[in-house]
Formats: sequence, C-alpha cells, structure tokens
Amino acid sequence: MAQGYDAKSRSNIAKIIKVEKDELDPLGVDELLLVKARLLEAGFSENDIPSKEDLHSFGHLDFRNLVFSKSLLMSHRLFPTFTVFKGSQFDGNVNFSNSTFESVHFDDATFKGHAYFRGAQIGTFGNTANACQFIGSTFAKHANFAGAGIVNGDFTKAEFNHSADFLEVIFHRGCPSFFESKLPENTLFTLRFDSWKLPFTSFARDGSLVDFSEADLHRQATKYSALRKRMEQIQRSSEAKFFMRKELSLKSELKGWDAFLILLYGWFSGYGGSIKKPLVALTGLIGAGAVFYAAYFDQTDGLGGGALSALVSGIGMSFTGTFSFLGLGRIFFGETLSNLPATLSFIYGLQTLLGFVLSFLLGMGVRDHLRLD
Repeated sequence: MAQGYDAKSRSNIAKIIKVEKDELDPLGVDELLLVKARLLEAGFSENDIPSKEDLHSFGHLDFRNLVFSKSLLMSHRLFPTFTVFKGSQFDGNVNFSNSTFESVHFDDATFKGHAYFRGAQIGTFGNTANACQFIGSTFAKHANFAGAGIVNGDFTKAEFNHSADFLEVIFHRGCPSFFESKLPENTLFTLRFDSWKLPFTSFARDGSLVDFSEADLHRQATKYSALRKRMEQIQRSSEAKFFMRKELSLKSELKGWDAFLILLYGWFSGYGGSIKKPLVALTGLIGAGAVFYAAYFDQTDGLGGGALSALVSGIGMSFTGTFSFLGLGRIFFGETLSNLPATLSFIYGLQTLLGFVLSFLLGMGVRDHLRLD
C-alpha cells in the first residue's frame, strides 16, 4: 500500500508512527513475489493482487462480519486507511498492541478472548472525525488499552464484562463517548488532566481550525457527566470526582454568572481537589491583610514596640481575621478591634468571609486526597 504514497507522505507518516522512513518504502520486485506466493497459498489468485494503478480500490480495508476462530496477532502493524471490523467475531485472543490506525471501526464486534490494544495509536494521523469506534462491541475478557492514543473514541453501548484498562491513555480531540456502556468495578482510568485533551479546536469544512462552540462544550460536558455517573454507580469515588472536575472545567468556559462562579471555584480549589490552591490563597489573604494592619499599628503605635512589633502584630491580627471562627481575635485584639477605623473593619470582615470559604475549600481538598467518604 506504500506504493500509493509519495516520498514526502511516507516520511510524514514515519515520523508520526515513530519508525524509520525506509520501513514504508514500496515493496521491491522480489518482496512482491513473496507476497504473491503467500496469498496464493491462502487461496487467492494472482489477479486478486492489485497493481499500483488499481490502488484506488483500497479506499478502506473491510473485515466486517468475519469470524476469527483462532487468536489474531496484529501488533506493530500499520493500517494507513479506514479499516472496518464491524460485526466481526474474535473467538481467541486479539493483539493489536502498538499498531497504528488511520481510523478503525469495531462496531458490534465480539471479543471472546483477551483484547490487547496496548500502545495502539488510533486516529493519531489524518483528520478522520470518527477515528475510533467500538459502538455496541462486547468484551468477554480483559480489554487492555493501556498507553494507547485514541482520537474521538466512541464506546457507546459497549460491554466490558470482565475488566478494562485505560491507564496512561491519551484521549485526543475530546472525551470518549461511554453512553449506556457497561463498565466493571475494576475499570482503570488515568486521573490526570493532561491525558484528556480538552479544550480543543475543531475543523471546519474547509480544513481550517475553529474555536470550540458552546454546543461543543455542552456535548463534551455531557460525556464527562456520563462517565461520572457510571463511576458513582460502581462506587469509584476518585474517578467520579475527577470526571466531575473535568465536567466543571468545561462549564466554566461558558457565558454567564454561573460559569464565572465555576471558574472561581476552579481557580481557588481545583474544583474541590486541590490543597495547594486554597492554601496559597489563604497565605496571600493573610499577607495582604497584614500590610494594612501593620501600617495602622506603625502610625498609631497602638501596641507599642516600633516597626517590628507593628509588623508582627499586623500578621497576628490578619491571621485572627482570616480564621475568626477560631475566636482568637477577641482574645488577643479585643479592644483594638472595637477601635478600628471603618476601612480596616471592612477589611477584617472581608477576611473573615473569605477565610471561611477558603478554609472550607482547603478541607475539601484534604478530604479528596485522603479519599474520606
């Protein structure tokens, strides 16, 4: 099939799939003779082997509705065109590990043995919209996609009846669809934001890149919502919280006050999953308040002791204002608080409000990391 590509195209594909470019050189005369001999042994006539001029007939590779009675080993292979296994049945194990597909459809396929797609790259070259489809497919045993790269994955109504491994998978151009799919309790997903490539731009009909529309954002958020609900059903709290954060990160890019509040929630708490963000915000809040209080004490010499004492007192007062629910302000600064000017009283009250909110977010982050349910 490499005969159908010019040297530049073969070189680009070689870079994408990380092989030496000479591995994609067209077969020589002797190599073609060997291929013909093997096909003849399999029952093909020599006329069934297309010439270079007939390569247009290879618009796709069609293996639909076939029964593979033995195990199928197809690792480290290149499928440079649209490949279809729709409705096919695999009675033994299937191994497509580290293979590269321009696009492939396994709709309604049945995998009775183990299915290995470890490190496979599906749709990672070319611009196929529906590059990876397993709609309605059934996996009777372990399905392993670990380390794969999947573009526009669609596992709608797929059934994973034993176990599924999606660790270290990179999902390109959007969250995969798992609507009405069956996922067992031992389904594994990578819980890192950079493994789920969103937000992304899409392609217009003329091939140019266009920004994500609000309708696209809603569709992607719905996909994460479906995964979140499924993880809640099988009591996988860590995964459910992760997909909730992905869902909220998309909704924060919409327009309106609710989206703005979600955005603030993400900034200051990582959507409830961060310890660092609220802790940094609390530290900044204490530091900012200390500047105002220290200046006030230095000017009025309210507590005595000079500039250093004023700074220490300012930090202490800012701390008690931020964590006023601890009741420390009345103990250490009771008289001073009653004599504060209006501006500083407002700052103290604002610190109290923000301190309570940020403390709550910090508690959520600690709880999430400790996985306390």
